[in-house]
Amino acid sequence: MAKDASDHLTYFLFVLHEQKDALGAIRMWSNLKVGLDENGIWIKDLDYAQIHATEVATIPDKKCFYEKDGKLFPLNSLLPEGRTPALMWTPIERALPVKLPALNHNYFGVSEFVEIHLKESDSEQEASGMICTKEQLNDYIATAPEVRLKAIRWTLLENHSVLLLGKPLLPVNGKTYWQHGKWLLPTGYELEIPFLGELAAEILDLNPGESALFLENGTYIHIKNSDLVPLSRSSYRMTLQTL
Repeated sequence: MAKDASDHLTYFLFVLHEQKDALGAIRMWSNLKVGLDENGIWIKDLDYAQIHATEVATIPDKKCFYEKDGKLFPLNSLLPEGRTPALMWTPIERALPVKLPALNHNYFGVSEFVEIHLKESDSEQEASGMICTKEQLNDYIATAPEVRLKAIRWTLLENHSVLLLGKPLLPVNGKTYWQHGKWLLPTGYELEIPFLGELAAEILDLNPGESALFLENGTYIHIKNSDLVPLSRSSYRMTLQTL
């Protein structure tokens, strides 16, 4: 079947300056460029799916166009309204920086702070972390070969459960996690609004290699490099002796 010609068009979006905050819904589309003039804000390089997406449909007082031969046509119109604007174009994440209020560093679910939610994911994720009990880990490493433990770093969490990081994970029953940027998310889930994870990680000021372990109840645990040690029978026993 031949492709619809509309699939190959470039689409533009225009909003007034006072509608700038509404563009947060499309800021995660990194292919977009932003240009400003005295009348408002122009967004270009939307594709067919994006210009018809719910994120665009919910932006108030917008105008949508498609480009052809250097002219802009209102969506679903055959009559041009003007020429393609000659502006200085900037990537959307740079042109529209998102400023968030200070985060509650222990909880993301209260109304006065930005809310980060998980949703079930249709994608398959490769687990690189696991939380299990001390008893489960103890039973396994009692007889496990040291070479099987070498790829794993670990730390004891405040509730005395164990966090294991590395690949391949140990054959131990536990809750698995996957790496999404600087976040460790439960497998089978992803961030409802992906770009908020990046912004929150910046605000948390995580050092290179550090992660934030996101729990399903909305809390998180800062996993520092200094918290993690290579897993071995000796490191495990020494840690337990200090409790």
